Amino acid sequence: GAGAGAGRVGATHSSSGARYNTGSKNQNGNGGGMGGDGSTARDGGGRAGEDSVDGEQGAGGGGTIGSGTDGTVLESDDYSVVHEHGFNSSMINATGQYKFRHDSVICCVRYSWDGAYIATGSNWTANLFDSRRGNLVASFRDSQDSALVNESDSYVRAVCFTPDGRGLVTGGEDHVIKVWDLSTQHVVHRLVGHESDIFSIDASADGRLLASGSGDKSAKLWLAQTGKLLHTYGGPDFGPNDGVTGVVLSPNG
Repeated sequence: GAGAGAGRVGATHSSSGARYNTGSKNQNGNGGGMGGDGSTARDGGGRAGEDSVDGEQGAGGGGTIGSGTDGTVLESDDYSVVHEHGFNSSMINATGQYKFRHDSVICCVRYSWDGAYIATGSNWTANLFDSRRGNLVASFRDSQDSALVNESDSYVRAVCFTPDGRGLVTGGEDHVIKVWDLSTQHVVHRLVGHESDIFSIDASADGRLLASGSGDKSAKLWLAQTGKLLHTYGGPDFGPNDGVTGVVLSPNG
């Protein structure tokens, strides 16, 4: 993981004793690992409206956390993210962990490049947590969506940070990639072009480019500073049948 102390993050949505480890799973159940974060996509349901989010130290709040014989983590509560400090293969029980509570399905989890923050995506909202203290720092909900919050669900399916630590990039079921200024919590760019849910987002190491993958069977490359679309890969006629569920930009650009 990109976090300090080789931390690991995972997200789960289950009704009874789910298992998870790092990696990702899309809405159709296809797995695909992504370094530094783990996520489980929505498998139905979820509650509309505002999320109630907080960070809890340890396994408090009625939840139970344990470790399976294969090294996976067992979590009895729905809508929880577990952050483990200093995880290694010889450790059986997680220590120094936080629970970041949400009231809807957690679709994605991502560390900031310096490991100081963790971003999550859920219904209508992306949340920012301090990875060292476990507290909620900010919640991001587009003001243009305010009138629709009570009408339907709209999940943030992908999140990533810009390398300079100033921006958060989100994508989801509204088909729009949004670049947020972390200091003002306002959208500075809306990248429009995908025709289906956005499953994955990545930023280049130099901060110049953004890549996105979507259920429309395409991956797109964008100029981060302006939001200009540079190129489209794949498409409805020759893209992956289940859409592009994971994208990553090489470190050398």
